[in-house]
Amino acid sequence: MKRYILGIDPGLMTGWGLVDCLDPDTPAVMESLELTVDEFFGKIEEAFQTYGSDLIVVVENFLITEKTGKLTQQPFSLWLIGVCQYLGWKYDVEIVLQKPAEKPFATNERLRAVGFWHVGEGGHANDAFRHIMIYLANKNPRWVKKLVVPSK
Repeated sequence: MKRYILGIDPGLMTGWGLVDCLDPDTPAVMESLELTVDEFFGKIEEAFQTYGSDLIVVVENFLITEKTGKLTQQPFSLWLIGVCQYLGWKYDVEIVLQKPAEKPFATNERLRAVGFWHVGEGGHANDAFRHIMIYLANKNPRWVKKLVVPSK
């Protein structure tokens, strides 16, 4: 597993979560942000340059369906995914695309239980952490034990 995992929930307001997995059983939050498109453009390449081959980027995929085809155009998610794909190619960093439907696994209670909780704004940073949580749960079964939320 890579040392750093960057989770991205792309959109007009983009969720950004960065964790350090030096100890894969206890990932540590390094950054938790909600960024405008312009702020994202200014920050994303810096992350690729800084962490390079020690980085993996987990991004919520944007799938165009019959339903989305009927809505007002919202190209921001596609733009940001494209930027991530390009920078992944440029810096030889793996980009993992996840379906939005996977997010329910990473409940608010589970995010809080492992310290992956962003306070404030619109919940986009928490969605970025949801994608990190899903990635970690798939790669490190030992870590999943920490996701058990005590019953009330």
